[in-house]
Amino acid sequence: MAAASSIQPPTVHSLNKESANFPDCDSPESRQDEDAASEGTSLRDLPDLEPEEIEKRLEKTRRELSNRRKILIKNLPQDTTNQEVHEILREYELKYCFVDRNKGTAFVTLLNGDQAQDAIRSLHQSMVRSRDITVQLQPTDSLLCLTNLPHTFTAQQLEDLVRSYGNIERCFLVYSELTGHSKGYGFVEYMKKDSASRARSELLGRPQGDRAVMVQWTDVNQLTAGHHLHSKCLCVDRLPQEYDSEELSLLFSDRYKPVFCQLAQDEGSPVRGFGVVEYESAEQAEAILIEIDRTLVGGQEIRLSLCTPGTSGRSTLAALIAAQGVVSNSSR
Repeated sequence: MAAASSIQPPTVHSLNKESANFPDCDSPESRQDEDAASEGTSLRDLPDLEPEEIEKRLEKTRRELSNRRKILIKNLPQDTTNQEVHEILREYELKYCFVDRNKGTAFVTLLNGDQAQDAIRSLHQSMVRSRDITVQLQPTDSLLCLTNLPHTFTAQQLEDLVRSYGNIERCFLVYSELTGHSKGYGFVEYMKKDSASRARSELLGRPQGDRAVMVQWTDVNQLTAGHHLHSKCLCVDRLPQEYDSEELSLLFSDRYKPVFCQLAQDEGSPVRGFGVVEYESAEQAEAILIEIDRTLVGGQEIRLSLCTPGTSGRSTLAALIAAQGVVSNSSR
């Protein structure tokens, strides 16, 4: 369970009612977007996209994914000045530069991710006044993943949702490589951690249409390759209260055999009616999402959503259970 301690998504469908009083922008545009999102559209119902539009969306995500423009230069001489760092990086456009002389380290923001990668290739392990410097991407602790978004949610709507909490470094939706439609989750990286903390706190459980947004911290190293963007885990919500894990396993094993399939109550959760299913591949998870989302099970229309990628099914379920207390306490 320790792996789940840093992942704190919001509650499931029971929190829609509790979260109804969250403040929302009341502009005509936002009301129109909310109306579109509340239609309850499944991926099966969305129109086919032209190949050019699919590639345009995928390219935008790839561009944002690679746009890490902050670098860290280590092992500089302790008397290195800001001007000297600018000289070292004279081939690039610096947007920000801070030199910590005590540690011989420079924190630099360049124009874009391409410049950052080029600087690393050109300058890593080069010599500065007889010292072998290292150049690498800066680590970040301000990256969030937002899941359980409506599939009609646009990249602009995601940006509008998160921009009020602070300056944004990166913001993008994840799209299906097959259909080009949103997979129902996206990422936002803030320039400062306190902005990310505020966004996580205020967006956790926020209603969007008939869904409640889930928010969790994300390890930036999980986003180093495109295939890591695609989740293998599904959250299954609004199941009949009397549903058991054997029935859940039968339902989700018809086409592919899951590697993990469990209801929340089997882990001691007082909240019933939801579970997590993990498959061997992201392609299998997406196929099941398209096939079963918003179908009737025991007379109830169930909801499926892809979870944050890079996390196992067991850790995801533990995180969802833990989140019940987080959101319940904040709504009191």
